[in-house]
Amino acid sequence: MLKTRLAIGLTASALTAVFVSAMSAAPAPHSAVVHRIAPAPMPAGNPLKGLIAYSDPTNFPHSMEWFYLPVNAVHKGERTFDWSALEAKLNEVAGRGNQACFRFYYDYPQEPNGIPAYLLEPGKAQLQRRSYTDYGGGQSPDYNSDSPGSVRFRKSMQEFIAAFGAKYDGDPRIGFITVGLLGFWGEWHTYPHEDWTPSEDVMNIVLNAYVSAFHKTRLEVRYPAANSPRLPVGFHDDAFGEETLYEHDWCFAARLSKAKIADVWQRQPIGGEVMPPIQATLFPSGVGSTTGERWADCIKAVHPTWLICNQIKSYTGDAYTSAVQASTHMGYDFQVKTATFGDIGHGAPLKAAVDILNDGIAPFYYRWDVLVGAKRDGKVIKTWKTDWDITQIPAGGSKSFTLNETGHNLAAGTYTLAIKVVNPLHGGKPLLFSNQGQNADGWLDLGAFRAY
Repeated sequence: MLKTRLAIGLTASALTAVFVSAMSAAPAPHSAVVHRIAPAPMPAGNPLKGLIAYSDPTNFPHSMEWFYLPVNAVHKGERTFDWSALEAKLNEVAGRGNQACFRFYYDYPQEPNGIPAYLLEPGKAQLQRRSYTDYGGGQSPDYNSDSPGSVRFRKSMQEFIAAFGAKYDGDPRIGFITVGLLGFWGEWHTYPHEDWTPSEDVMNIVLNAYVSAFHKTRLEVRYPAANSPRLPVGFHDDAFGEETLYEHDWCFAARLSKAKIADVWQRQPIGGEVMPPIQATLFPSGVGSTTGERWADCIKAVHPTWLICNQIKSYTGDAYTSAVQASTHMGYDFQVKTATFGDIGHGAPLKAAVDILNDGIAPFYYRWDVLVGAKRDGKVIKTWKTDWDITQIPAGGSKSFTLNETGHNLAAGTYTLAIKVVNPLHGGKPLLFSNQGQNADGWLDLGAFRAY
């Protein structure tokens, strides 16, 4: 009996020694390491932000281009549409790696009107127009009356918007759509002919049609008029730097404040156009207006993400340098503060936490996909699609995102963990972080880890 107990004890001791030896030979798992990602200057030309010009090539760093189109370029008859003209413009802009911002109009001073021809055919249902000489002249449609022509006109607007949204909502070639259609230039006013101004009922017809038709692509309206303050739309200031602040009740910021939506930029985008007469003299001083409005004050008041400034095509010297800096500081600015992850064993989950700061003046308004990648010898060899929502990172704040992916199946070796925000536009400009380790292809290196 004693010999048996002794033999069992020796066997147990031997097994324990073998187990301990095996454990010592295996690589020990490493705890997570906090990688602090060094900051870098803001990259110029990031997508969906900054100063933009009318759609032509330009050497100024930019990511969007602007154009107008008359409605009759695509609306060819009752419930009949030919989108070739819009397709041509969108493809032209996308071919330069940019997204488009644009507006449809019916009435553009000095330009042929954009009213579909079938609405102007003689007869009871002919749409009536009023001629004017202001701003170079044009013809303003009768938006408001109960005449058969105006009733049919309003119906045609709804049909056009519904067809427009059905075909283009979420199209990655489009950055932002300004609602347009109504008033001179599609700017929702007929000044100085105030009695021609579209009524709130007509405005709401257009607003409701757009909101019903577009659920992905972001919309902007000229003024917080009619029901727009209660709808999921942004706004655009077409006299930025001249009538932006609070000197008059018609100024852009004053209108937003009166409508109790001065903070709308936290949810919806703000765009617009630097007032054309001041564009040439705005930079580098930051004051180009006759009203004395300063660039910095206007930016602080309304938090624009993008502004048309066609003069960027001509800036040189200090004006160019100052304009690039001003453009870069608009909209969002993402910077990774820390990334926490460690080494992983074969088949073990890849766990990571990434803290992203938005050091800009506005959120990012589109939920673009975010990828996590493993790189080896500078090449991405495996990616994981996350559920991270970068629209939730507030301006001036940060948000921590986590990843817990099982079964990585990486071969033993050393890798670099990286992240990338994916521009859905094929060939579109990559979104770059303000960090060291940011690569031109959009991948931001976060640090090394070991798979074993």
